Amino acid sequence: MRPMKPLRLALLLVGSLPPAGALGAEASAHAVADPHLPGQERLQLTYEEALELAAMAPTVQAALVASRAAREIGDRSTGLGNPELVVSPGVRQGPEGGLAAEVTLVQPIPLSRLGSSRRAASRAESDALALEAASLSLGLRLEAATGFCALWGATQALERAKDEVSYVQELLARFEEGQAAGAFTSSEVAEARTHLAETRLLQVGLEGEVHDVGLELSRLLQLERPTALLARGALPSADLPTEEELRRRLALVERLPEAAMASMQAVAARSRVRELEAEVAPWLGVGASYKQDGPRDKAWYGVLSFSLPIFDRGQREKSVLLAASREAEGAKEAARSAARALAAMFEHEVKHTAEALAVFEEELLPSAQEAARLVETSFNVGESTIIDLLRARRNLAQVLARVQYARADAAAARARLSLLLDAIPSEEGPK
Repeated sequence: MRPMKPLRLALLLVGSLPPAGALGAEASAHAVADPHLPGQERLQLTYEEALELAAMAPTVQAALVASRAAREIGDRSTGLGNPELVVSPGVRQGPEGGLAAEVTLVQPIPLSRLGSSRRAASRAESDALALEAASLSLGLRLEAATGFCALWGATQALERAKDEVSYVQELLARFEEGQAAGAFTSSEVAEARTHLAETRLLQVGLEGEVHDVGLELSRLLQLERPTALLARGALPSADLPTEEELRRRLALVERLPEAAMASMQAVAARSRVRELEAEVAPWLGVGASYKQDGPRDKAWYGVLSFSLPIFDRGQREKSVLLAASREAEGAKEAARSAARALAAMFEHEVKHTAEALAVFEEELLPSAQEAARLVETSFNVGESTIIDLLRARRNLAQVLARVQYARADAAAARARLSLLLDAIPSEEGPK
């Protein structure tokens, strides 16, 4: 029986990982009371804390442990086979009958570079696992950045909705007093009540969105106890390089962990083929044999044996490994193409969200605020109706909410591109 591959043993060791909560990654988060579930708490996270939790996710830690175990075990691999001990007991016939025995001990020695081939394959496999951990970490941090910004945007939109509810409640109280004095009609007051109900429904909907987005972020971060997270602090303000530096770094995008992992998996696949070729090469057996046919009939022999791969040259196993190697080469090219497409998409998102945010902040929001101010001023002097005022307030509330989402989208786009650029190593990756 062949010994267990170091990579397989390393993967078995992953089962000893502590749960996510035991890693202490949630220690920096702040707990606050859940406004909807008395007695329950929700965690508040900053952007930096979300990224820290993503880097400590169980899947990332498992890949790191597997990589270290594979390297540690694989570096002890040798090319020697296991010694073979053969004991041949017997019985002598004739006048001097009795017991006889022959003991043979043989040490198989490969006539190839099996030891170095095994260690090279093990190192490639452990390097691929380390790159897998880096790829998982980057993917989770990208999702955490997106999730945190989405949660921040929904939270800010909810705050704007709460402010609008308070404003409309005060407005309705004024209208009801004016109705009692005969200044407003019943239909106008009813219109104000309708607007208040709509604003409250918006608030309830946003509360549900904040809960769901927070719970989804908790799931992405693989927390031990899923909870609806809350965003704390400001949006990330990622500093992006100049256009020239951006072009230079994006030219190296094929070195991202995902693409580098695929390249290293292709290297590992080729290494396993070479390892098999070394295993089925000729073997030399060196040993000794002791033989005793009688009380005084004893002899020692040297043993030399050769194992020649004439019929079984590992064709079946080699065909499987070669097929896997070809597939790994194809996956490598696909990963490189995906990395280029991802970089192009992230770069476009930064420009697109910045343009959209500029329209919101420089045109739409000032116009909506000015329209609401003018309508309120004209209403106070009796030149506009309640309907006009409520319509202007409704438009402003919608714009305020959309501005928060636009800010979150722009910040998320910059954060994703920044994380992507930081993950591109400067040194040469595997070919």
